[in-house]
Amino acid sequence: MDDVKESAANAVDLSGQGLVALSPPENTDHLDMSGNNFEVLPDSLAALAGLTGLEAYSNQLGKTFKTKAAAISVLAKLPKLKAVNLYNNKLGKLTTELAGLADMEEFNISGNKLMQIQDGAFQSWTACKVLNLYSNNLVMIGATCLAPLVALEELRLYENQLSEAPVLGESHPALTIFECVRARAARPTCAFPC
Repeated sequence: MDDVKESAANAVDLSGQGLVALSPPENTDHLDMSGNNFEVLPDSLAALAGLTGLEAYSNQLGKTFKTKAAAISVLAKLPKLKAVNLYNNKLGKLTTELAGLADMEEFNISGNKLMQIQDGAFQSWTACKVLNLYSNNLVMIGATCLAPLVALEELRLYENQLSEAPVLGESHPALTIFECVRARAARPTCAFPC
């Protein structure tokens, strides 16, 4: 996230202001909207065609049943996104609607209430280097779910309810950090020390 933020020419910081709506300038390429009261990422973000970095941690995304499905759907309209931080929200499911974000390099959705990651959710994320899924309620991760993440260097899965860790290894040659300590799982079958 820091690399994307540092390279931003038009970063906008709207963090910690108690906001529920926003209209950042259209040339914004990095937006920090963390520490506000958003239950859904606003549709106004779709106008930010050059947005490469988004910090939306510590909001209320997905707080109610009514907002869960649409909480982050606007991200699919932002194809240049490289880094997204959604830490500490109320998100419960990651679907395939974000699968087309081919430039994604770093995605943090930890500290939420994720119970499911739909197979295909990361379909085009071949450039993704860092994926943080820790501190959620994940019970399993499908065998093919992480396969597209061939550039992955860091994967954090700890503090979930995984019954087994995903099988990784030769298909992820750049992976150097794999944190998969679980509450319920027996010793995983993975090529890396857990």
